[in-house]
Amino acid sequence: MGKTTTPPADPPGDTPPRPRAVVADTPEKVAALLAADEVTAPATPADVAQAEQEADEAAALVDALERRVVDGDEDITPEEIANAEQLGRFARLRAKATQVRAERTARANRLRACDELRAEILAYADTSGPRFTGLLRDVEQAVNAFTTAVNERNAITRGWYQRMRELSVPDHLNPLPVPPAEHGQLGLVPGTGTFQEQGRALAAGRRRVPVRVDAGGFLTRLMDALKVERPRVREEQLTRLYEALGTLDRHAPDIDPGIRYFRGSGGSVFQVGAEQLAAIPEGHHENQWQRQIKTGELVEITRREAFGQ
Repeated sequence: MGKTTTPPADPPGDTPPRPRAVVADTPEKVAALLAADEVTAPATPADVAQAEQEADEAAALVDALERRVVDGDEDITPEEIANAEQLGRFARLRAKATQVRAERTARANRLRACDELRAEILAYADTSGPRFTGLLRDVEQAVNAFTTAVNERNAITRGWYQRMRELSVPDHLNPLPVPPAEHGQLGLVPGTGTFQEQGRALAAGRRRVPVRVDAGGFLTRLMDALKVERPRVREEQLTRLYEALGTLDRHAPDIDPGIRYFRGSGGSVFQVGAEQLAAIPEGHHENQWQRQIKTGELVEITRREAFGQ
């Protein structure tokens, strides 16, 4: 049977005493070792040092008396030297006894600290498994809920995609944010190629809705981000992840009002930004767009002429 032990107040070393918790169910063999090292007056390394200093001082007194005799001091008696020698032997024995007590005290304190650590580990082990199991089950439920929701969404968007195909909705490949009205402002556009999308996206008005979203892509990125040790980098990755999720069914960006449209000699349409057509600074040469416009290779057209809307 185990029993309860109360550690002494003095820990190993010269540190001041600290309160110790009572350790329950100390194993019998550990308790027996603790009992074997119990001392009525625990000693510390400081006590040992003090006892050895006293023993050295007693020995030095004998040496000093003997030197005085050698130097001709006739006041020193044999009894003084004998008493000093006896005191020195006794001081040396006390120093050895203090050393033994200090060793037993340190050994007992170490064993009590080990016993406390054992009890702490066992107490934690009793609850960690069930607690982590519960937490992981919560994660499982959350992952299942997320995956189910994404799969349900994908089933809906695949149905929309199929209906658009049956209605002969064409691809919407021009940069205008809204597809033509003659197709009900519907169109099929390429996906962005980001990790959460696979295949194409639906254009509905200004909205871009991916036909298929990869739930595993989000979960993998989440786990990768959580494994990053540097807090700032981890937070940046998580922020990007949640921004991607939050803007999944995003709006198409507006067209830059400064863009002008040109048709080349082969019929291709070119979009040219205002900065490319700005006035030529003195001492600079015209760029390729300005040269082709000047030579008539590029003819300016309207946006409707370029894209039919």
